[in-house]
Amino acid sequence: MAAWHRDWRTDLGLRGAGVILCAVAYLAIAQLVALCLSSRGGEILAHGSAVYGPATFALATIGFLGASAGSVLVLCGTHIFDEIVISARWRASRMPHDRAGESCNSDQVYEDLV
Repeated sequence: MAAWHRDWRTDLGLRGAGVILCAVAYLAIAQLVALCLSSRGGEILAHGSAVYGPATFALATIGFLGASAGSVLVLCGTHIFDEIVISARWRASRMPHDRAGESCNSDQVYEDLV
């Protein structure tokens, strides 16, 4: 099977998708700012805080996630598929009885733990 994720078209496509996500995030945040500045966006309470509806939280979520994912795609492109080496310290280790080559029953392991 060909390495489709190493192609220059895929790189440009991912970076283009990142630019589109950044544009969507910009539009969502601009709409959020307009909503918050207008009197329709929320009612100012006596102590200065504002009460906003679910639309403001949705716009903030779209803005944050779009900007985060878009910036990663623009900066990394196909390098998001690069394989990395994990240090031995962070690898999942096997149980001590597995390292010694012993074959153990899972009930026996449970009884040893209890």
